[in-house]
Amino acid sequence: MQRQGECNEGRGGREEREREKEKGEREKKEREKEEREREKEEREKEKKEREKKEREKGKKEKCEREKKEREKGEREREKGEREKGKRKKKREREKRKKRKKRKKREVMVEMEMIMMKMIMIMMKMEIMMKMIMIMIKMEMEMMVIMMMVIMMEMMEMERKEEEKEAGTKLKKNQKKKTKKKENENGNKKKKEEKKKKKKKKKKKEEKKKKKKTKEKEKKKKKKKKKKKKKKKKKKKKKKKTKKKKKKKKKKKKKEKKKNKKKNGNKSCGCQEGGGGKKELRRKIQKMAGKGEKEKNQKKKKKEKKKEKKKKMEQKYQQETNMHQLQQENCQKNQHHQQQQQQQQENEEDENEENYYREKMKREMNYCVAAAADADADADADAAAAAEGGPERSICCEREETGGEIEETAGELEGGGGVIDEKEGEIAEGGGEIEERETEE
Repeated sequence: MQRQGECNEGRGGREEREREKEKGEREKKEREKEEREREKEEREKEKKEREKKEREKGKKEKCEREKKEREKGEREREKGEREKGKRKKKREREKRKKRKKRKKREVMVEMEMIMMKMIMIMMKMEIMMKMIMIMIKMEMEMMVIMMMVIMMEMMEMERKEEEKEAGTKLKKNQKKKTKKKENENGNKKKKEEKKKKKKKKKKKEEKKKKKKTKEKEKKKKKKKKKKKKKKKKKKKKKKKTKKKKKKKKKKKKKEKKKNKKKNGNKSCGCQEGGGGKKELRRKIQKMAGKGEKEKNQKKKKKEKKKEKKKKMEQKYQQETNMHQLQQENCQKNQHHQQQQQQQQENEEDENEENYYREKMKREMNYCVAAAADADADADADAAAAAEGGPERSICCEREETGGEIEETAGELEGGGGVIDEKEGEIAEGGGEIEERETEE
C-alpha cells in the first residue's frame, strides 16, 4: 500500500512538472509573440516617419524646381525685352542712315537740275543773241523787238514750269508725311492692342494661379482631416485590441485555474493548445492579408500622384510652347511689314530719280536741237544775203518767227491774253515791214 501511494505521488509530481513546463513554454511563446508585434509596430512607425520625410523632401524639391523655372522664365523674358530694344535701336539707326542718303540723293538731283537749267538758259541766250546780232547786221529793228518779246515769253514759261514742279514736289512731300503719320498712328494702335491683350492674359493667368492655390489648399485640408480620422480610428482599434487581449489573457488564466482544479492528480494530462495554433495561424494570415491590401492601396495612390504630376507638367509645357509660337509670329509679321515699307520707299525714290533723269535728257535734247536749228538758220541767212539781198531773208525770218509764236501760244494754255496782245503787236510790226517793202 505504501509503495502504491508512493507511485501515485510520483506520477502526480511528474504531471505537474510537465504542466508547468508546458505553461512556461506557452508563456514564452506569448511573450515572443508580443515582442514580435511590438517590433512590427515599431517598424511600421519608422516606415511612416521615413515616408513622411520623403514626402516633405519631395515637396521641398518641387518648390525649388518651380522657383528655378519661374526665375528662368523671368530671365528669358528680360533677355527677350533687351533683344527687342536692341533690334528697335538698330532699325532706327538704319532708318536715319537711309533718310540721310535719300536727302543727299535729293540734293544731288536738285543740284544737277539747277545746273542743267542754267546750261539750257545759257544755250538759249546764246542762240537768241546770235539771232539778234544777225538781225542787227541785216538792219531789222522790228525783228529785234520780236526776239526780245520771245525771250521775255520764254523766261515767263520757265518761271511757270518751275512753279508747277515746286507744287508737285510739295504735294508729294505732303503725301509722304500723311502716309508716315498714318503708319505711326496704326503702329501706336497695334501696340496699345498688344498691351491690352498682354494685360488680359496676365489677369487670366493670375486667376488660374489663384484657383490652383485654392484647390491645393482645399486638398491639403481634406488630407489632414483624413489623416486625423485615420489616426483616431487606429488609436481606437489599438485600445480595443489591448482590451480584448487583456480579457483573453484573463479568460485563459481563469480556464487554466479551473482545469487545474478539475484535473487535480489525474494521470491523463490536459490537452490544451490544440485549437490555439489554428487560431494563431488564422490571425497571422489575416494580418498578412491586411498588410498586402495596405501596400496595394499605397502603390495605387503613388501612381495616381505621378500621373497628376505628369499631366500638370504637360499642360505647363503646352502653355509655354503656345506663348513662344505667338511671340515668333508677331515678330515675323513686324519684320514682313517693315520690309514692305522699305520696298515701297525704295521704289518711290527710284521712280523720282528716273523721272528727273528723263526730264533732263528731254531738255538737253531740246537745247541741242534748238542750237542746231539756230546755227542752220544763221548759215542759210548768211548765204541768202550773199546771193540775193536782204528782201528774201526778211520774209523767211518773218515766217519762222510767226511759227515760233504759234508754238509758244500752244504751250501756254492758261495765260492766252498776254500772248494775243503780243501777236497783235507782231502783226502791226509785220504791216510796217510790208509798207517798207512796197516803198523799196
